[in-house]
Amino acid sequence: MNSGLPKTILTSLMLVSSLAGLPTAAQQRIRVEGGATIQIKDLVSLSPEIAGLIVEVVPKTEGVQVRQGDVIFRLNDAAIRKEYELAEHDADATFEVEFATVALEKAQEDLRIKLDANQGGTPVFSESEIRKQQLEVDHAEAGLKKAIHDQKGRAIDRDAKKVRLDQTVVRSTLDGMVTQINRLAGESVSPGDAIVTITDMSVLRATLVVNYSWYSDIHVGDKVEIYVAQPARSGERGAADSPARATGSAPGILDKLPGRPAPSATPNDGTATSRPGASTTATAATPGNLHEGMRFDGTVTHILPVLEDGGSGGKQLQIFASIPNRKDESGHDLLLQGVQVLEAWIIPAGSR
Repeated sequence: MNSGLPKTILTSLMLVSSLAGLPTAAQQRIRVEGGATIQIKDLVSLSPEIAGLIVEVVPKTEGVQVRQGDVIFRLNDAAIRKEYELAEHDADATFEVEFATVALEKAQEDLRIKLDANQGGTPVFSESEIRKQQLEVDHAEAGLKKAIHDQKGRAIDRDAKKVRLDQTVVRSTLDGMVTQINRLAGESVSPGDAIVTITDMSVLRATLVVNYSWYSDIHVGDKVEIYVAQPARSGERGAADSPARATGSAPGILDKLPGRPAPSATPNDGTATSRPGASTTATAATPGNLHEGMRFDGTVTHILPVLEDGGSGGKQLQIFASIPNRKDESGHDLLLQGVQVLEAWIIPAGSR
């Protein structure tokens, strides 16, 4: 009777194993249908806060990497440094406070002596003399307060001169690549002039457009999967077989930097076009021509609280996500601004 038990157990185990391998329909994958674009997220044009003459631009060429806190350029600080040194000397002087302190102590001692002298039977000093001495004490107290006030004012002036001196050295506010050098040593600049532009390519921003019907399903922190076109390899280049050229996708990283021509406004044509609800489960595979090397994972950072008219498709919603970049074996960034997005998905956290 027990000979059939092992077969039953084996059959059950095989059934459980088979069920475990099936995709779960509970996992929701929202296909981005309205288009997806990749943009630079962190870019800064460093400018001076004061007018002056540039004496050094540290990065000599565009394309070099810098770290946050690195010196980028310096202004002539000769006159400002002298002003600071004089202000520091004046702030350190304490003789006025010391003199006023001694004057107050003397006036108080003279008043005490006169008051003690009048403690006997016959007053030695008249009320007028006592009142005059009291006024001298009051005057000395006011003199000490003024000396302390003036010393604090000199300290504030010294600190202001130090801030101005520090403003002659401009440092990078982020890690990144120098993508533009606009001014060189020997040029006079004014506050707000763009001297050097630094671009952080480590994390880019994806703008994803979906139908408004998905609004309640998408939240900040949801996972994002993006598949982008790869550049053609040597021997494969050409207008006919280059996806980026064929679709008129936006140019590369530098096109939207200050002073560069505006990129093409042609939208990406490689994004999914299915209507909401057509592909919402884990069984909806990405196109066969996509592979893991084209895939970038990111996270939803915020949802634009403004609806746009999607024409016959109804209202559309813009979703923003941060996408960490990667480099190839040559050190090139794989994810660039304007790269063609072939496919994009949002995976709500509650469905995983």
